[in-house]
Amino acid sequence: MKNNNNAKSIIICYTIMQMVIACSIIEKSKDDFLVVILFSQSSDKGKYYSERLAKYGTSIFFLPRTNHRPEALLNLLTIKYKLWIEKLGKFKSCYVASIDNIYIHYILGKIKFNVLYTYDDGMANIADNSIYYRPEFNPLPRKLLRKIFKIGYKMSTIKDMSKCHFTIYNGLKNIIENTFYISLFDYSRVRQNGGAAKFDADTIIRIFVGQPLFVVRKDYDVRNVEKKIAQLNIDFYYPHPFERVMPTKIPVIESRLIFEEYLMATIHENPTTKFEIYSFGSSVLLNIKDFPNVTLFYIYDINLSDKLHTIYSLYEQIGVNKLSI
Repeated sequence: MKNNNNAKSIIICYTIMQMVIACSIIEKSKDDFLVVILFSQSSDKGKYYSERLAKYGTSIFFLPRTNHRPEALLNLLTIKYKLWIEKLGKFKSCYVASIDNIYIHYILGKIKFNVLYTYDDGMANIADNSIYYRPEFNPLPRKLLRKIFKIGYKMSTIKDMSKCHFTIYNGLKNIIENTFYISLFDYSRVRQNGGAAKFDADTIIRIFVGQPLFVVRKDYDVRNVEKKIAQLNIDFYYPHPFERVMPTKIPVIESRLIFEEYLMATIHENPTTKFEIYSFGSSVLLNIKDFPNVTLFYIYDINLSDKLHTIYSLYEQIGVNKLSI
């Protein structure tokens, strides 16, 4: 493990997808990196991707992630202690994604760097009604935390300071005008990851990508998913990590990879196979829009449209096929 003071750049990750994008940024840079992960190792995917980042010769320290009060106070105290233990030096560059996050704001105020870069957090970067495009909301408890911990950074500050934004959404508007496209589809990474499925040549494989629909609408559950799947001749179901109950009438794919990398590896192993990817409203469809041999479909549901209208609009922008069933 490298000495943190020797790292030229620092990149802060808050989600698994951010870890994946961080890998791409690090691979394309000539700098040595310190990676700070505000993420729990409790999940297999989280542990796998954190270990992958460590293989780049980076130093990693783990921080709690919850935003609930009073845990936010305890988390900030923990971060303060860990930053003191690490005794971080000055960095040439700093990369962040969750620009609204108070933990990110605190860390930025406690480290020294010359240039700030931002990178994608997910759909929030390209949905013009997301939190990243609205005035910052600071309720009293958050204001008190900012005052107690002397947190000066905020979302607007980060936008103003960002020299360039690294994005996986080519050609779409983002939080700042100056963007640099980085592709998630990289065959060189496939050789490192493994985890691909093997199918018969010249076939069409239909995969339904899950999501926790109970978050979108409380009365939607696995029965709604199974009803739609039955009409689509789906071959496999790829679950979201937060789904509580899995479909029982279709094979469920189990993988330590996020779906984007699972699909990339599987395409590599099956170059003559065509893939049809379906979902109600997963942001995964946005992330894989440039993958070869892939056709995308979203299931339009009138009962979900009030909650999913933003992603429906984004689907239309990038040419995802609409199914009303």
